[in-house]
Amino acid sequence: MQNLRQQEIIELLQQTRGVTVSELAARFNKTPITIRRDLSAMEKLGLLRRTHGGAVPVDSRDFELSPYEVREREHPREKSVIATCAVQFIHEGDCILMNAGTSLYAVARELRGFQDLQVVTNGLTVAAELSRNPGIDVLLLGGTVDPKKLGTVGPVAEAAVKELRVSHAFLGVSGISVEDGIAMHNQAEADINAAFLASASEVTVLVDASKFNNHSLYRIANLDRVHRIISDSGLPQKLQRTLEQADIEVVIAADEY
Repeated sequence: MQNLRQQEIIELLQQTRGVTVSELAARFNKTPITIRRDLSAMEKLGLLRRTHGGAVPVDSRDFELSPYEVREREHPREKSVIATCAVQFIHEGDCILMNAGTSLYAVARELRGFQDLQVVTNGLTVAAELSRNPGIDVLLLGGTVDPKKLGTVGPVAEAAVKELRVSHAFLGVSGISVEDGIAMHNQAEADINAAFLASASEVTVLVDASKFNNHSLYRIANLDRVHRIISDSGLPQKLQRTLEQADIEVVIAADEY
């Protein structure tokens, strides 16, 4: 017998291509474990099909969410307020670098009103969004496409970055901690982002609170290379003080941004 939460999940699946565990947990104010238990029970009843990170309608085998789409649906409110906050550090006439991923895609959507901006990026979705604005000059780096981030990586992209100098780099990362610095899930992502840091005078990291103390395997750099961190209200105050004591500016994006 279905409970009300499971009935609503079915209604959501009828309206969308799929749902993720994180968005359902936020919607129903339940733990991911509870949501996964619901989805498993519903799959056994033939009501949906489980996927990595979520579920799709039972007849949607040709429309499974891509790894990028799964990431895009994680923590959407936090990404939105962080992106809106980040724009205050971007000014007309700047030449900036934005890496690939859903966090920087959210920033790209906030830059629609800019009339004089140069952006270097390895993000396919970032470049596509920015290119809608004729006032923004976009340099998309070549290379091998990473399907999880929809970004270019590898020696070609890294070589191109090494020839560039930008005033400011805005980076989304997979994990961040005081001890290990900023990190990515794979070596190719870490390498291209390390190149980004070397080419930028100032570095701002955009990261929701869930990424803190998420010890991703491949380190990009220590935190002493980061000038500013923009996060959401879920960041513990003790951790914020620790970061500030390390001479890192911490900006908490408020919901009213």
